[in-house]
Amino acid sequence: MCKILLSVIIFLLSYSISNAEIYKDFTPYKSLKLIKESYPNGRFEEVKAAWVKGDDGFYKLTGTGLSGTLYLAFYDQTNFYKKSYLDVLGTPEVDGLSDDEKAKQQNLVEYWKLKDDLGKDEKLALIWVRWVPDEAVPFDRLKSRYGNAEKCSYNEENFTPTCTWDSKALSVNLSDDKKLVFSIDYNFTQAELTSTSGIKNQETDLPKSEPRKSKKKR
Repeated sequence: MCKILLSVIIFLLSYSISNAEIYKDFTPYKSLKLIKESYPNGRFEEVKAAWVKGDDGFYKLTGTGLSGTLYLAFYDQTNFYKKSYLDVLGTPEVDGLSDDEKAKQQNLVEYWKLKDDLGKDEKLALIWVRWVPDEAVPFDRLKSRYGNAEKCSYNEENFTPTCTWDSKALSVNLSDDKKLVFSIDYNFTQAELTSTSGIKNQETDLPKSEPRKSKKKR
């Protein structure tokens, strides 16, 4: 029974509404366990980045058949459930939720009950992806697909140019002449994070999808 329930919960945690630009099958809150199952021959290396907190995770993924290098940032889900879902246990009825949303809430409560039986890879949930291509990509290619960037600025840490499409939750790190793309950050919109987590209240303290800016230039 627990295995069946856990399968349902993992499915709910990997589900998303595709508002943002999603890279391949790297969907909001997808567990590290599911990603490893999707890429069984991939090379996963944990990166001890200075900004990673507590039991959160940051991994580098490479391998034959994957273009370039992926950097995957994960949030430890149990921190979030402890803060948000224990309250649901004492709530007899949740107003304003559809049957599907109520079911999702209940399944996530059950997840919290099972948390001690889960491994680290099952607890880590994806919150953003960075793709670093083997060769820099012409910026014009992205503009032809997404239109002109909605905002351009400079990285506050190393002053390299950056551009973003907020409506797509997409950002890029550029060469000084803004002609080449060195890396692309795939974020998730707050609506997607909310939908995937099963929380209706947009004001809930959900983990944000905010990549750290890369300090290296190619």
